[in-house]
Amino acid sequence: ARPLEPQAVTQHRDFVYEGDLITYTIQVVNVGTITATNVVLTETLPQYTSFVTGFCRIAAATFTAVTPITYVLPLGSLPPSGAGDVCYFVVRVNDPITGDVSSLINHVCGFGAESDANSLDNCGYEDTPVRRQPLHISKWTQCVIPGKEFTYRVVYTNSTSATYYDVPITDTLPISTTYT
Repeated sequence: ARPLEPQAVTQHRDFVYEGDLITYTIQVVNVGTITATNVVLTETLPQYTSFVTGFCRIAAATFTAVTPITYVLPLGSLPPSGAGDVCYFVVRVNDPITGDVSSLINHVCGFGAESDANSLDNCGYEDTPVRRQPLHISKWTQCVIPGKEFTYRVVYTNSTSATYYDVPITDTLPISTTYT
């Protein structure tokens, strides 16, 4: 029997970009025949993300970090026959992502105090594809003195292995400035 069955689903997203927020909707359900007690959700932070928040609709609890990548949320007891709770785990995708990453994998498990013949089926996974922003542009200047010329420094980087040609860079001049 499988007392607990957590499922993580990315909310309305076919893919994400660097810097995006991802809300994982986690439905944890007791599909067993007895009440599951001392139920705890364990969420593993997907690689290349940072934790934002996490909470449930019914349980008055929030996710708490127990390691830099592991978060837990106590749910208490869940009655049998499909009763459960809906929880949310929100992360931000790193910007930029270093390395060659095509997807982020969310991993969530739910365990109670009762014995379980196969606790491996108490976990759910969600794979979220990542679309990379291939070019990153930043600009800055030193201290600006009114009435004096100043220079912007523009740096662009390519975070992929693709080669880009003739990429135009446009910029809007700040108010009260002219281009010379």
